[in-house]
Amino acid sequence: MSVSKRGEVYHYAFQINGRRFRGSTNETTLSRARQVEALEYAKAHRAGARARVGKAPTLREFAEQALTQMKMAVDAGNKPKNTYRHYMDGWKQLRDTILADMRVDSITRAITETVQFRGGPSSQRCAQKVLGYFLNRCEDLGIIAAAPRIKRARVYNRELRVSLETERALLKHMKPDVADIFQIMLDCGLRPEEVMRMRWEHVNWERSQYFNPFGKTRSSRRMVPISERMNAILFTRKNNGSAWVFPQKNTISPEVVARAKDMFTLKKSARAVAIALGISWPLAKRIKNGAYSSLCDKDLHRISVAKQWEEAREKAGVDPKLVLYCARHEFATSFLEQGGDLATLKKLMGHTSISTTEKYLHPEIKDAAEIMNRRNRKAQAFKTHTV
Repeated sequence: MSVSKRGEVYHYAFQINGRRFRGSTNETTLSRARQVEALEYAKAHRAGARARVGKAPTLREFAEQALTQMKMAVDAGNKPKNTYRHYMDGWKQLRDTILADMRVDSITRAITETVQFRGGPSSQRCAQKVLGYFLNRCEDLGIIAAAPRIKRARVYNRELRVSLETERALLKHMKPDVADIFQIMLDCGLRPEEVMRMRWEHVNWERSQYFNPFGKTRSSRRMVPISERMNAILFTRKNNGSAWVFPQKNTISPEVVARAKDMFTLKKSARAVAIALGISWPLAKRIKNGAYSSLCDKDLHRISVAKQWEEAREKAGVDPKLVLYCARHEFATSFLEQGGDLATLKKLMGHTSISTTEKYLHPEIKDAAEIMNRRNRKAQAFKTHTV
């Protein structure tokens, strides 16, 4: 920073992040001129232009540093684990895009709007949220002058219902594993991964209840009822020789392992590899991390059902937007339609907030139709009486 006298008054001139700031102090004394210069410099800082030394890092370099610091905060107990997991999920989406190797000061909103992310709107929104977090952190640290506003994808509530007709059509084309998972979700509202991780030790046959010990929150660890249909499904699987209700052997051919490794070199996700090769997602992750052993014959408690679901849905001619998770959604809606209360449903779904439970519900219009029916019956009665 420097001030120079021009005529009777002093002028200031300084540079921040390559941007020049010049102007008159309107002061004739040097001390007052320097005070004005300091105020203008502070004003430029508040506007988002902070001094930076050297080149800006790439998004990949900054993300690795930011996530490492966040992991340290989690280990120290200052941040919840779910927060770190959420940002890691978003970074997994970002690291496969052109943004990862761009310098953070060259990322603009126009560029981010052209990037396509894997998955649906929820995954896209997660990636966009994490990108915004990284760029805002860069602004706070003075690495960039101002972070661009990142437009996020809109996420809509699921509106498709699993009608009895749709259910019968799907079951007609489903393989046993995915059919059982689908029906269990319809009857007790467990998430797909929660059904795939079911263990026999958590089944209470006497009370017709199942305890789910897994979940992202404390509320997810809950008791759910076992319906008659669910009881029949579990009974047929009871003597499968495994601790898991849905086991899968961890032995696959060397050719499949080689194909999986080739796909990972092309930066394919574990889910994409699992679906393409028809193996489980945990097994795909073990191959990716180099932890797979062909001699291991350990049962895995999660099986890959996405490919089976998509095949059955296509054969049944069902709307492609109907995903397996809609079965959990249908449980919530049917529960209330049959007289269940919202507080009980909140516990069965494993939600921490009642507002989350409400998102699963469909506002029914039959009550509105009945109101109009009563109005029409009165009109008809009045017409008959006057005649």
